[in-house]
Amino acid sequence: REEQAAREAAAARKAQQEQQEKAARIAAYFSAAESGDVDTLKRCLSAGVVTVNSANANGQTALYLAVVNGRDAVVADLLKHKAVALTMENGKSYRTLAREHGKTACLRLLALQECEAQGITAGACAALVEQALQEADAVRLQLLADAYAPDLKEMRLGKNRKTVLYMAIKGVAEDAAEDAARAELLRVLLAAGINMGNCADTEWSPLHV
Repeated sequence: REEQAAREAAAARKAQQEQQEKAARIAAYFSAAESGDVDTLKRCLSAGVVTVNSANANGQTALYLAVVNGRDAVVADLLKHKAVALTMENGKSYRTLAREHGKTACLRLLALQECEAQGITAGACAALVEQALQEADAVRLQLLADAYAPDLKEMRLGKNRKTVLYMAIKGVAEDAAEDAARAELLRVLLAAGINMGNCADTEWSPLHV
């Protein structure tokens, strides 16, 4: 009976030690995401310590911690490991989170991943931007702006080679709802840093248009 008790006590101590070690490895995983330690993050994922979409005690995933802290290298690695990057439990997208925290590099990585999932390529960007402007589709335009903002700044659309801002302003609004939709297009473009200078190859400013 004493031997059995000793074995049970030893087994309990071993189980407790293993649990503590597991907890430490899990903590190291989330700490690596927060601090930008890609090597530790990779080791934790390779060892099966956690799954890529696991959440900590506060309900935060590694992707969340990486985004809010601007750890773009970690974000890139998590996306390679198939981290779910569309919507958090509160309904907010990770792209919105990155945008709100001003994490431009993380935002672009997330947007490019979403574009890839939708089959959107850089080569198709201009045509899709023009379509989004014509249809007053601010959601699609936001995705393209998040992924390809530098390209949008220099982009020329249509046979007359007009700027993106010009095309957004010149869209015809049939009613108040359409006018509000076009205002949202402008908000997206201005937030993406689209030039407020001349709208086309003229001396006209956006206010003139």
